[in-house]
Amino acid sequence: MKLKQTLLAGSLSLAMILLLSTVASASNKVNFEQNTATDNTYGYVDSEVDQFKTYTTYVKGKSLDTKLYKPVSGDTLVVVFHGNGEGGVEGKTNNYTQLAGNRLAVTYTEKEIQEKFKGAYVLSFQAPEDWYHDHTAEAKQVIDQACKEFGIKQKFVSGLSAGGLMSERMLSTYPDFFDGALFSCAAIAKNGTSVEGLGGDYTLDYATLTDENTLPDDFMHPEAGSKHNQTLKLQRPADFNAYLSNYNTIASSWTKYAYKYISTQRQQLENNTPTYYQIIDDTNYDATTSWSQHWSWIKMLNNDVTDSTNTIKTIDFITSLSSSKNTYQEKETSLPLAGKSDQENTFKFNLVAKVKDDGEKVTTAIIDLAGKKLKDTNLDAKMFKVTAYATDATGIASSQRVNYGNLIQYTADKPEEIAVEKAEVDSQGNIVLTLANEGVLNYTAPASRNLPMIMHYAIAPMTLAFVEEENPAPVTPSKEKQQTPDTKKTPAKTQTVKPKAQAKTKTKVVKSGDSTTILPYVGIAVVALVVIILLLTKKKKNQ
Repeated sequence: MKLKQTLLAGSLSLAMILLLSTVASASNKVNFEQNTATDNTYGYVDSEVDQFKTYTTYVKGKSLDTKLYKPVSGDTLVVVFHGNGEGGVEGKTNNYTQLAGNRLAVTYTEKEIQEKFKGAYVLSFQAPEDWYHDHTAEAKQVIDQACKEFGIKQKFVSGLSAGGLMSERMLSTYPDFFDGALFSCAAIAKNGTSVEGLGGDYTLDYATLTDENTLPDDFMHPEAGSKHNQTLKLQRPADFNAYLSNYNTIASSWTKYAYKYISTQRQQLENNTPTYYQIIDDTNYDATTSWSQHWSWIKMLNNDVTDSTNTIKTIDFITSLSSSKNTYQEKETSLPLAGKSDQENTFKFNLVAKVKDDGEKVTTAIIDLAGKKLKDTNLDAKMFKVTAYATDATGIASSQRVNYGNLIQYTADKPEEIAVEKAEVDSQGNIVLTLANEGVLNYTAPASRNLPMIMHYAIAPMTLAFVEEENPAPVTPSKEKQQTPDTKKTPAKTQTVKPKAQAKTKTKVVKSGDSTTILPYVGIAVVALVVIILLLTKKKKNQ
């Protein structure tokens, strides 16, 4: 009798333990690891920016930093010049910020625009300091090289702010070189009857002028002082007061002045292609945005500004000038997944960035579940705790940096908590977290440059429940011997993908990190329960 009771108690305990193990195995605590091995080196992916590859690098007096977007095929080239703020700092360039500062370069890679150009190369320049220094000769050399290499038949130029100034320099220096141009709020300074920037040099900032007779110190040569200005006989312009009052918005009168200058010049060359200009007063779309009027390029690049005749919009105008006969082929792009982690119970994630109107931002994090399927796909954003900080990617001294709420003011010990606005599962079964926007770019002082940061994001460990997955037929020992050495060393990278032909197999497993299948033990538990029930029934009859 005691033997039976002992047997019953032992069987019941074994069954309960196995059942509890079965339930617990469906859920496991997992960790998350940021993928930092991304193409752009800054710890995130951007489907638009990452398509640009380095074309030339800066060599003083010979070449400039450029990034190039290549279509599948095409014979058109769009040259773009960034604004003041995306150039080099203290002699350092990164050949990246000119793509990320705003949507100037990436706009011309959009599918609709590429289709109208029948496939266009996009060449994005970065100045070693700014475009107030004349780099027309170096730029022309790079453009000529690209035209020869890719068989270019049409060339267009586009720029904004200081890049508008550089565009005007190129147009005035090489008036018959480009087939069209589109630029916004060019930084031109009137000085008497001449227009500085149109073929000339513009290195001084009149806005800080205090002396009655001389211009301010050249910020590139502060040690020279006012003597430097007096030596060059630099005098403030007669219209200085009007200049100063409009300096912060780049006076619209400059745009009109440049338009008339360029139009007259082209007429003298008997170039009768159309030229237009337009002045807009509002750069905002709704009450949630507030841009300076100087940022008119936002609506220009969004094709939301018509010309002075109110008949054609900005982007439509420049694409209408295309005469390419190339057969257009769409370039397919996709966001890469982070890949599998080498660590047990760990999933890697990619940060995903997008260039917004005001610069590149981290918008989402995609957690690569490596083929595993969540039991519950209705995720709550509050389940995920995300923190982040940033480190300088340029080597600029920290004393030169001013923070505007960006992540560089946080550290690994004291990171910023990033709000998760939405959590969902995509069509591939991976987790997508929509994050509150945090700037990838940061501003420095006194150089006032837009600089990319290396992003460090962390997602706190949590418990996830995975569904039972169908598994293909067991691998025989002989087949295991055929595994490559690399495969044996990295078990996390050898998950078997279910072939379609075996989709109806009845063998099931519960995957939990690297743990082995426990379903056979479930069968044992069931048998044990049956034995218990039979013994209890027999005991009751005997009684």
